[in-house]
Amino acid sequence: YITKKLSAMVEFIAPVMVFPGEEEMEALALGALRVLTGEEEAKLYN
Repeated sequence: YITKKLSAMVEFIAPVMVFPGEEEMEALALGALRVLTGEEEAKLYN
């Protein structure tokens, strides 16, 4: 689900290739956790 939504948002820039086993969900969750704990500032992409 997340991969499809992100791909739809950025595929106008270049083709998107998704490879299984890259742990995208874990990376997204850990990034969100860093923002929630204040280790990192959230980035806005407009």
